[in-house]
Amino acid sequence: MEVDAGNFEEALALFLECLPTTSFISLDLEMTGINVGAEHDDKSHDTAEHRYTKKRRAAASYGIIQVGLCLFQHASTPSSARMASSSAGRAQAGGRELTARPFNFFIFPRPINEPPDCYISPKVSLDADAMHFVRCSGVDFGRWMSSGIPYLDRQGEDQLRAALARRLEAPAAGPEKGKAQPDEVVRREAKGIEEVSSDKCFGPGASYCMRGKPGRHTLLVQAMRERRPKDHIVLERRPGPLGGCRLPVVTMRNLGPDPAALEAWRRQEAQEAERFALEHAGFRRVWQALLRSGRPLVLHNGLLDLLFAYHWLEEPLPESLDEFKGVLRRTLAPGTRIYDTKWIAHNTDIGVQLQHGQRTGLEVLMNLVEEQQEERVRQQQPSLLPQVTCPEGFDRYEGSSPSYHEAAYDALCTGKLFAYFCRAGDFSLCQELAAPPNGGGGRAQRTSGSTGGPVHCSAGANRFGALHSSEESSDSNGDSGEASGPPAIPTLADADNKVFLMMSKEDLSWGSAAPKGPPPAAAPVPSYATNARGPLSTAPPLVATAG
Repeated sequence: MEVDAGNFEEALALFLECLPTTSFISLDLEMTGINVGAEHDDKSHDTAEHRYTKKRRAAASYGIIQVGLCLFQHASTPSSARMASSSAGRAQAGGRELTARPFNFFIFPRPINEPPDCYISPKVSLDADAMHFVRCSGVDFGRWMSSGIPYLDRQGEDQLRAALARRLEAPAAGPEKGKAQPDEVVRREAKGIEEVSSDKCFGPGASYCMRGKPGRHTLLVQAMRERRPKDHIVLERRPGPLGGCRLPVVTMRNLGPDPAALEAWRRQEAQEAERFALEHAGFRRVWQALLRSGRPLVLHNGLLDLLFAYHWLEEPLPESLDEFKGVLRRTLAPGTRIYDTKWIAHNTDIGVQLQHGQRTGLEVLMNLVEEQQEERVRQQQPSLLPQVTCPEGFDRYEGSSPSYHEAAYDALCTGKLFAYFCRAGDFSLCQELAAPPNGGGGRAQRTSGSTGGPVHCSAGANRFGALHSSEESSDSNGDSGEASGPPAIPTLADADNKVFLMMSKEDLSWGSAAPKGPPPAAAPVPSYATNARGPLSTAPPLVATAG
């Protein structure tokens, strides 16, 4: 579903309707740039902290063009009776089929000018190389800039709501305490307004469009209240021309002496203020729902996606990687897990057997999965890629040529890849995603119907490099001590950096986040360090390091 400002409210309602029964969510962003100079390019000797510092600067410099969010839902759990009819048949066929709903959000910041102290106009840079790349991928820049959904971070939304609240708190009669009082020049101007009003006295029901600076508006209202002390004289503000980047249109109104008229006006203004705040918060409303949902979040090479989303929709990024992991953990709902399919491809037996030493870009991996499934069909073996269908309104990508580097399509492919990894592990995706953060219940091994040798995997949620947001997850990485068991999975709580280093590099042949050499004696050798074909890489294995 293509979403811009014109159909955002409808899409948001549908997104919120589907979210509670979603099994997992995949995320992808398209940005206006990712590089901030040659000296900030990735280097082979970078530590995770150093790499974070570079990416943090990119996230603060460039903006977001598209946000792709794809909601994956097991066909046996329709979100409503309206959607049940399209999924009932698939539900009867078994619980492995998935329904995918890809949302492609165009987002563009909108200026806000609420005098005297609320002016918000984000600065966004454009990198020519990046913009040329996304343009060649088919992104509509005209739609992005003219119809993009506005958004604010948390501070911007708070600042806007505070300004709107102050507007409603202003008295409608009598002098405003602490405000300058009108002089004779202003009083003569107020008298002139009376003379040009329809009833020649600016009586109840009269209005006047104000000009000049905001401070003068207040003085004129004070002067008019002196002339009509029994009436409620109010200022009414509406967004200014050119999309609100000019000063708001201010109208002085006489509501008359009736208190009921004043209360009715206040209710109307409160509704207008809330509508204005929600309109400008825009895509942040989707972000907040995503944070509160607690659903597993799936990315591919997703460090930049996390940094950009957090910087522009939540708050400026902290200076250190440890601080970022802390604030992200506190921002997400307890128990939220973040999976990176690139990490899976490099650091699990399932992923290694798929990519077999090739690069692990999303398009490359998806082509490998499709080729593998075609081969399995020829051999009359069951497919390891779950059937994924998109209902009406979300079926833009079905039967069409690939649309890589469009955010929603990349999010759809990321979710499909994750579903493949889950099924290739030979256990139910439903059980995996429903498992408690600490996991439990022994291990599952791939059956003889799967390709390759046996693959060991935890039956709990920690199998795939999940990053937990729960404060309790620091103890969820315990290893049984068996050398053949799964690798200890890094989490946000245990200050392990290898996932963050992985998520910022296309090819891991450059080395390790830890000092070179064998892992500490106390730590078991990860099962992904070697296999039947010998070492997976000439570089030392990634070793968990604090900070």
